[in-house]
Amino acid sequence: MLKEKEIRVFVSSSHLSTLLMILYAQERNPSAYKDILILDSPPKKASLIQAIKGTRFLHDWAVVVDLSSVLTDGTEMVPGFRKSLTRKIKHWPIFKQLYGFLFSIKGKNRRRDEMKILSSQISPLGNVAEVNVLTQTFVNDSLVMLFPGARVQHFEHGLGDAYFTEKSGGFGKIFYTIFNDCIQAEGRKHNRNFDYVKPLPGVERFRGIAELAIEKNLSAGVAEKLRSVSGRVVIILLESMQIFEVPDHYYVDFLDLCLRQIPDPRNYTFILKPHPAQTFRSLQDSKRHLEDFYKVRTVELSSSAEMSFSVEALYLIWEKQADYVFTAYSSSIFYISILYGGSSTKFYYAYNFFSNYLKRAPKQFLDIYHGIGHLVEEVVSVHCVQMNDTPGQVGGTS
Repeated sequence: MLKEKEIRVFVSSSHLSTLLMILYAQERNPSAYKDILILDSPPKKASLIQAIKGTRFLHDWAVVVDLSSVLTDGTEMVPGFRKSLTRKIKHWPIFKQLYGFLFSIKGKNRRRDEMKILSSQISPLGNVAEVNVLTQTFVNDSLVMLFPGARVQHFEHGLGDAYFTEKSGGFGKIFYTIFNDCIQAEGRKHNRNFDYVKPLPGVERFRGIAELAIEKNLSAGVAEKLRSVSGRVVIILLESMQIFEVPDHYYVDFLDLCLRQIPDPRNYTFILKPHPAQTFRSLQDSKRHLEDFYKVRTVELSSSAEMSFSVEALYLIWEKQADYVFTAYSSSIFYISILYGGSSTKFYYAYNFFSNYLKRAPKQFLDIYHGIGHLVEEVVSVHCVQMNDTPGQVGGTS
């Protein structure tokens, strides 16, 4: 009599985190389990949901449970007046207690609804052996309450996850990361114990899954457009900086900093990879500044499919063409520099530079920004160079 397969649950909120979880799932005895993918509950653009669900062509998900609410791809993710005000006052005395009380009620109601859906769709399938989550995904508590006997494991999809894990002392659980070697080196340097940090199983196969994702998980038209970029390229990873309430000129200043690192910018095609939550205006301003002021060729990855697709996977297309990759401090640049070890590309980031634009930033985001500082500067940037120009300065100091 064949033993009934146990269940592994995977919770994801991005295309990249889904790819990394697939590497783990395929490395760890896949034939013994039924794997279930859950899309976490926060609102997502339709193209991101499609990209995550499209990984069914890469891995045999027994069930896909979508808890997210759908936003149109034309939705601007910029915070409105009410949201911005709430982010500021929720840390004030009295308001902090009130906000915490209301947030706990909202969380309790959300967990009730989540548990009802999850119980009906997962419980009948068998015993849940593993719950694999990201550190800040909303559904984590519901899964732990529903399946208390399951082994809980945390995965990363950005530097914030490493920060939250370190801050909590590891959640008492396993944390899988591609930055394991970097984090362990920091631990030895400062005599700290990071036993809960583990190397992501199967990460050496990332190139393979990136190639498969481009072939199976990206439309033929989009893939053809991306492959048609010829000559030497510069990749600029833009970010959703509106949460920090940066001034309008931030993106232009950042591009000026990047261009100061390149001796001959007109010899390149500049590939702009926006963040899915970035405002359309900031993307348009960036493109216009490069084309009108610097007179360079640009390729804008502005379609919904391109923005939602993992840039860590897309980099495979331009690996042999890319001389430079720039960002402020997007996790993607650190991922790429490690996942594609041995690349001749030069990787530049601007963590310190960005600190000049934080005067209006809400406290919650300032805490994260400063909290990941040592990770950016001492741990994951082993293959990257920091640009330290101040706004308005002429000439690079990398």
